Amino acid sequence: MKVLATTCDAFLGGRDFDERLFNKFASEFQQQYKLKGSLSSKATIRLLQECEKLKKSMSANSSELPINVESLAEDRDLANKMKRTDFEELCSDLLERFQMLFTKCLDVAKLKSGDVHSVELIGGCSRIPMIKNVVASVFKQEGKTSLNADEAVARGCAFQAAICSPAFKVKDFTVVEQCLYPIIIQFDQEEGSEQCMQTEEIDGTLTTQGKNMCIEVFPFLHPIPSSRQIVLLRHGVFTLEARYANKDSLPNQNIVIGTFRIGDASQVFTEPRKIKLKMRMNTHGIFNISQAQLVEEYEKEVEVNVSEDNPVVDGPPNSKQEVTTASNGDTDSQNPPVDSNQTEMQDSTSPKKKTVMKKKKFTKYHDLSIEVSNMQFTTKQLNEFCEIGANLIQQDKLERERVNSKNAVEEYVYEMRSKLQGPLNPFASSAESESLLQLLDMTEEWLYGDGESLKRHVYVEKLAELRSKGDPIVHRANEHLNRPLAVDNFNRSLVRIRKVLDSIAAGEPTYDHLTQAQVNQLEDTIVQYETWLNQQMVQQNPRPQTSDPVVKVTDIVSQQQAMESVCHPIINTPKPPTASHTNNTPDLNSQNSGQSNDVNNPNTNCNPGTNHSKKGADDEQNMDLD
Repeated sequence: MKVLATTCDAFLGGRDFDERLFNKFASEFQQQYKLKGSLSSKATIRLLQECEKLKKSMSANSSELPINVESLAEDRDLANKMKRTDFEELCSDLLERFQMLFTKCLDVAKLKSGDVHSVELIGGCSRIPMIKNVVASVFKQEGKTSLNADEAVARGCAFQAAICSPAFKVKDFTVVEQCLYPIIIQFDQEEGSEQCMQTEEIDGTLTTQGKNMCIEVFPFLHPIPSSRQIVLLRHGVFTLEARYANKDSLPNQNIVIGTFRIGDASQVFTEPRKIKLKMRMNTHGIFNISQAQLVEEYEKEVEVNVSEDNPVVDGPPNSKQEVTTASNGDTDSQNPPVDSNQTEMQDSTSPKKKTVMKKKKFTKYHDLSIEVSNMQFTTKQLNEFCEIGANLIQQDKLERERVNSKNAVEEYVYEMRSKLQGPLNPFASSAESESLLQLLDMTEEWLYGDGESLKRHVYVEKLAELRSKGDPIVHRANEHLNRPLAVDNFNRSLVRIRKVLDSIAAGEPTYDHLTQAQVNQLEDTIVQYETWLNQQMVQQNPRPQTSDPVVKVTDIVSQQQAMESVCHPIINTPKPPTASHTNNTPDLNSQNSGQSNDVNNPNTNCNPGTNHSKKGADDEQNMDLD
């Protein structure tokens, strides 16, 4: 897509229509109630919102429409009306500016209204009927609304972002834009220099002659993206300044694009040297000096083949002569041999070649450093901002941790106070309960007083102090709640092992493979751990709930696991294989091998009775194995 023309007015849009309505209604409201001064910020925003709603309503309705705002100022209500015709008369000068803008666009594109195929309207302001009328009067056709007026620009931005992103693959779509704001470069004049730029053109390089220090590198409506090159004659390091040429056409008053320092301080030349600069403007209108090179020209002697009859010293050898010589050589090699006199005559007439040294000009390009200082952030500034951002993130993290620690203290205070008066009351003595409740009350007052905004470690220490008083009570309650289940599991394990001992004593074949030593070990283990459990429970049962337990639930569970680790391997000992199983297997193998030998032997007696007897023996052996 190629853009033929672009015109704009940075100070004209739908906001101006809203302001016209606002100014009219605000002035009438103040005159009606004789109010002094302007409206407040809140009242201004409310009235602007109602004006925008009225503007949209008048776009769809030509009749008189009301506007009402309650309690706009000093408890006064605004109530007014307006017709579309009055609105168009109020904004007549804005319509003239729109018409001038459209006409200028046609003039810049060098087109007539009949050359335009279609006009597409986008933007919320394009829905106003008087804007549509202006478009129809200038372009001699009605504006189309096939695109979404509110989302067209946003979708184009999303498509351009997808083109720039490596994560999306889109079709190639090239846009040839135009430079709306001409750009010039300015540089200082060097003393004793006859010219500031090279006068000859090299591949379309922009050149100028004399001592002009401002050059327009990208004129108005120049197609972009594009690159331009200039060649300067400088003695060493120099600075360029890029700026916009026309200050009045800019939406702001900042005309400086940036400064570019070319070269190193150590590079100083006795005479002017050529510096080649490559400037580029991308599709988005961003200017940059992409490359700076030092042009070094030198002469070097090279060998050149020339003919003695037609020596060429100042120019390259004649290509025609080279081709002719090559064709003559090929002809001599292909023709049949001739007599020696003819050969000597040809040798004497053919031109002889010789090599001479000739000076040729060569050019080298050395890249120069470019130090950019523009309105964009430099790499150093970006790194500093990233560091500041990381510090802010770290501060936010510390603040969250501090707030969480403070909330943990507050949560513990409320939770512990509630539990002390409920389920934890039987497990705390009166002195412990009174002391802990007093500490909780003091902590609550401290949180909403001196401890409102302290560092995180202070809240961590305070929570640890509270837990040192409250955790023993919670521990007693948990032990009292979980101890019966742990003791019950321990007794069940004892009962299971005793049943195994009873089966062994009854002579059941399931455990007849266990040795007497293993049985004695089972009995001793049961007696040992059962005695330990009974002793612990005898000491624990008479103790009050407000005292610490003699035996913990974890101790009971660990003793049960220790007992089972000794008894279970003995109980689960597998039986050894029986002797009948080990003897029958080799006999069967030997008989099978004998049968295979008989089958392979041609002298074997094939008696049916013998075969039936062998088959019966095989069946008996198979039954024994089963």
